[in-house]
Amino acid sequence: MRAIDKYLTWITYTVIGRDMDAFYKEHKADIEKVALVLLKKYPPKRVMLYRGIILSEEESASEKLEPIEKIQYISFSDRAAIAKEFADIYSDLAFAIRGIGQKSKGFIIKYLPPLQEIVYHYSWAPIIGVNDACFKIMKEYPLNQNEIILKQKMKKFDLMPIEDFKD
Repeated sequence: MRAIDKYLTWITYTVIGRDMDAFYKEHKADIEKVALVLLKKYPPKRVMLYRGIILSEEESASEKLEPIEKIQYISFSDRAAIAKEFADIYSDLAFAIRGIGQKSKGFIIKYLPPLQEIVYHYSWAPIIGVNDACFKIMKEYPLNQNEIILKQKMKKFDLMPIEDFKD
């Protein structure tokens, strides 16, 4: 399989919500090689990125999101509204969190990454020829995510309670 095929396989399944960490880890060199070519040829503007997350009180006690070693990449958006939707414990996106018997709270992560951390930018979808059903779904739900995927750098992120977030 060519590097571009590995990249397309990874990103196609990733954006529809499949866990592709093992695939990424196995093909990391090829995936990151393709991402670097895309980054050099089609560099996105460096902007603030946002990630919404719901954590239990225990998980959020340190007010930092600790890295998880098995996770190879992390998704963000350049749209604060998307992060708020993912961080809202009452949103439709939080259905998996509700009712699990623990108190949960929504948080926003703001991050201005170096461009070299980007392994996927939503603006690349038409460039790499991916316009199939999964990208149509991603574009429509929820609220057009403008997904930007970064390499996992084992960095701790500051957590901001959603109620304190001002965009």
